[in-house]
Amino acid sequence: MKRTRRAALVMFAGSSSLLAVDTAGFSSGESEREVTVQVADDPDAYLRLAPYDGEGDVETGGLLFEDAEPRIAPESFSVKNQLTESVTVVLESNEFEFDLVGDGQSGDGEAKLKPGTSVDVEVRPAVDSSGPTNGTIEITAEGDAILIEAKRTLTLKSKEGTYDSDEDTSDSDE
Repeated sequence: MKRTRRAALVMFAGSSSLLAVDTAGFSSGESEREVTVQVADDPDAYLRLAPYDGEGDVETGGLLFEDAEPRIAPESFSVKNQLTESVTVVLESNEFEFDLVGDGQSGDGEAKLKPGTSVDVEVRPAVDSSGPTNGTIEITAEGDAILIEAKRTLTLKSKEGTYDSDEDTSDSDE
């Protein structure tokens, strides 16, 4: 009988100690991950930026407006969603205004683009000026799990022979 009591006592003590110890599960965990992001030239980027007329070095590599040469206003370029999800594209600048047209879109500075669709952007100075207008265009594309940000610097000048605030534009023969 003594062995049975001892065995019962050992089993009771053992089961009590198991209940006092935490279970093998866990309530939280941490792990460190590394993410590698590579910057692509504009033609290969998830948000493709290219000249509207299809001309320029950006078609084969490089960045839109990277040559820093003044361009004649209005300047046009195309924004294409090369992702697998829809994004809302927003263009902002203190120096420029935007007109967006394409794939059923039209408006000022914001467009919803489905995968594979694009919008054409016309850029013009926000304020009439006799000299060149230099500024930055901030382009943001945001989706459910995506955020893309790009900045491009642009200089726009008026066409030669266009109205300048110092010129007389009357049609009279005085």
